[in-house]
Amino acid sequence: AVSKAILDRLHHPMTMMPAKGVYQGKETNVLVCIINKTQVAELKAIISQFPNCFVSISRVDAVLGNFSRLDSHGNPEKEYTDAGQN
Repeated sequence: AVSKAILDRLHHPMTMMPAKGVYQGKETNVLVCIINKTQVAELKAIISQFPNCFVSISRVDAVLGNFSRLDSHGNPEKEYTDAGQN
């Protein structure tokens, strides 16, 4: 699946939301993934392997909230928001 390819190759988690197409009424999923600009070419290469997928790319000025970064093996990195906290 495209989500596994993105996770495996870009090491970015994403959000999957159920959706329904308006034109055909077909059930589908929408993935939301925030990547950096150096990863756009790799994302395009991934998407090109899935003929029924498309991508919308937008500039993001900030990302706020609680999320985890993944290491090169796809495992969550342990982050400390406060040096005095474990």
